[in-house]
Amino acid sequence: MALQQQTISIRGARTHNLKNIDLDIPRNQMVDTVLALPLDTRLMILAPLAREKKGEFLDVFADMQAQGYVRFRVDGQAFEFDNLPQLKKTEKHTLTW
Repeated sequence: MALQQQTISIRGARTHNLKNIDLDIPRNQMVDTVLALPLDTRLMILAPLAREKKGEFLDVFADMQAQGYVRFRVDGQAFEFDNLPQLKKTEKHTLTW
């Protein structure tokens, strides 16, 4: 198996307080790696909901909020559920939670 397939690679992360971070996490050791971080480390893991799709996504946000999610990233910016922007249904958007 190639090195790229055995690791999760993060390159040039620049979100929030990250400054061009490069990181390789062995796939079988991801939990151990996270648990080894200092106790005050803040970690945000995002998963895609929609990539470059048109719509307002009101039902998606409501469903996710009902499941307990409180923060979303819309077109690259993080928002609390109560402060989500009004999306135009004719424009493409990328959503992650």
